[in-house]
Amino acid sequence: MYKVTEGVESMWNYHISHDSKPHQSLCGKQVMCTSIPLEKWGMKVDHIPESFCTRCKLEYDMAKPEHSTTANVRFGARLLSQISKLTSYIRKRYCTKF
Repeated sequence: MYKVTEGVESMWNYHISHDSKPHQSLCGKQVMCTSIPLEKWGMKVDHIPESFCTRCKLEYDMAKPEHSTTANVRFGARLLSQISKLTSYIRKRYCTKF
């Protein structure tokens, strides 16, 4: 389970951590716990100069199930299929035998 944590280097500097490493953010920074739910990630309050770690957000997005290895393999297979079709088309259209 993932949660919003706060960096120890400054106030209102937010990161994302996994329960397996509660005091280390996904980007590797040392953090402490907060009561902010993950659904509130990126929401700003006008009078507080908070910041949200973009590297943590990227790491979190890549850890979602739709970015799993299986999904990547399927995408790669579709991409290779399209490249193969394009290569065949180019050969038929533009390559001539001598």
